[in-house]
Amino acid sequence: QDTNAVQCEFMCCIAAASRCVSVVGNPDQSNTSRIAKTPCTDHPLGPLSMLRSFPTEHDEAAFIAWGINRMMAQSGGMLGFGDIAVLLRFNAISRTIENALQKEGIPNRMLGGYQFFDRAEVSDLLRVLLGHDTIAFYLD
Repeated sequence: QDTNAVQCEFMCCIAAASRCVSVVGNPDQSNTSRIAKTPCTDHPLGPLSMLRSFPTEHDEAAFIAWGINRMMAQSGGMLGFGDIAVLLRFNAISRTIENALQKEGIPNRMLGGYQFFDRAEVSDLLRVLLGHDTIAFYLD
């Protein structure tokens, strides 16, 4: 649900190569009904899936970074940062997640989107604020 073609192809490649994939869906996104949320998995081995809710996007981002570091530590060197992906439905909190990952020393890169400061609207605003451009150009 609510995945794009790149995300779907990415998950299919991971599944084909490792036969080890977790996919999470949100029943609240259903257009026809509300379904009780019960996280579950088809695979009998491994950690149970969980449902978490956070008061702020900063708390959510910090939890993601903490979870990545926890998985790395628990894997005993079997996982590398390149083995982990964070898929976002939309980019609204991507900068917050980028910051949390960087704060924890977790290398990351944005695929299918732009790093925060590379986004056109952000660089345009920075040029205006730093005096390298004028706002009149954007009001025309």
